[in-house]
Amino acid sequence: MDKQSWDQIEKAFCNQWIELVDYDWQEGKPFPTAGTVRVHSSSRQDFYKQAKINPPKDSAILLVGKYEIPDKKILCSSIMQIRDENN
Repeated sequence: MDKQSWDQIEKAFCNQWIELVDYDWQEGKPFPTAGTVRVHSSSRQDFYKQAKINPPKDSAILLVGKYEIPDKKILCSSIMQIRDENN
């Protein structure tokens, strides 16, 4: 697949998990400016199964689109879910 702008990626892969390779990401910016989508899926579980096959040395994993964080859940910068101990 060819390198695409972030706008193109957002339109093509809305509400999907993506793995970008050959990406351009300016320091301090929340999203890359461009990249090549290596793996994508709307299911996080399916995405990680695919991403484990021949993983690249350098990639970025993102959830594209708008999503709501469930109550009492916190997402860290690596998109890992941290559970509330009281829940």
